[in-house]
Amino acid sequence: MPIISQLTNPPILYSRSAVLSQPCPVPQDRGLYAWFFKEVPPGVPTDGCITKDGLTLLYVGICPKNDKVKKNRNLRTRIKGEHFKGNADGSTLRQTLGVLLTEQSDFPLRRVGSGKRITLTHLGEQWLDDWMEENAFVCWVKHPAPWEVEKEIIENVSLPLNIRDNDHPFAKQLSAMRSEAKRVAKEMPIANEDNQQRKKKSKGDDNSKLEKTDVGRSFKTQISAQIGESIVVAELGRHDIVATAFAGNVPDIDILAYANGKSVPLQVKAQKTGNPGVDAEKYLNIHFVLPPYN
Repeated sequence: MPIISQLTNPPILYSRSAVLSQPCPVPQDRGLYAWFFKEVPPGVPTDGCITKDGLTLLYVGICPKNDKVKKNRNLRTRIKGEHFKGNADGSTLRQTLGVLLTEQSDFPLRRVGSGKRITLTHLGEQWLDDWMEENAFVCWVKHPAPWEVEKEIIENVSLPLNIRDNDHPFAKQLSAMRSEAKRVAKEMPIANEDNQQRKKKSKGDDNSKLEKTDVGRSFKTQISAQIGESIVVAELGRHDIVATAFAGNVPDIDILAYANGKSVPLQVKAQKTGNPGVDAEKYLNIHFVLPPYN
C-alpha cells in the first residue's frame, strides 16, 4: 500500500493514553506520522482536508529529519516523548497547537527557566495534554528515509498545520502567528513555575509522574520558595508596608504589597544553594518609595 494511503486511511488511530500505555505501540524505527483531530483549533481552514471517522487530518511529520541525526531518534521518541509528553520548546506540533488555542486555554507562550526556553509553562502544557487526550490521534508508517518522501506528501495532501515546504494558504499565516507569539513571549518577564506541577498519567497507571521533578524535590522547592517569600514579607513589614504572600500559584505575583493607598505586585526568587551573585545586605535596609495615590 502506498505511504500516502497508509497515512491518510490508517486502520487504527491512537490516542494519547494508548501511546503512553505499556507496552508502547509506537515502534522504535524511522518513519512518518500523521495527526488527526476531533476538534479543529480555531481559525484553521479545513477545505480539502482528509477526514476519517469524524477526525480531520491536519499535520504530517517525520523522524528523523535527515540521515545526520543521532541514531536514537525514532518514531517513539518523537511521538511519545516530544509530542505527547514534551513541551512547546521541543515539539513543533505542541507549539502550533498552543498558539492556536491560546484564547481557549489562557496559556500563551512564555519564557521559562533561565529564559532561553519558551513553553506554555507546566500548567499550560498540562492543559494541552488534556486537550490532546480528547482531540489528537496519531498513526505512523515505518520508512528508512522519511525525509525523501515528506515533501511529496505535503504537496499532495491538504495539511494546514505544516509550514515547511507547504504551499497551503494557511501556512504563512500560521508561521506569522507563531513568530508573533514568540516575540511577545520574549518581551514578557520569565514565568514563575516554582509552584507548578505537571502530572502525566499513562493509561492504567495510577502513579502520576511530575515533569522535571519528583515529589521530594518539589516539596523542597516549595519550602525554599515559602521561606524566601516569608523573609520578604517580614522585611516589608519592618518598613510599615502591609504585604501578603499567595499560597497557590498566581501568574507573575508572589506577594502583594500595600502602602499609601497603592498596591504593588512582587515576584520573589529563592535559591537553596550556591552563590546568588548579589549581596542581600545591599537591599535589606533600603527605603521603599511608592507612587502617590491617585
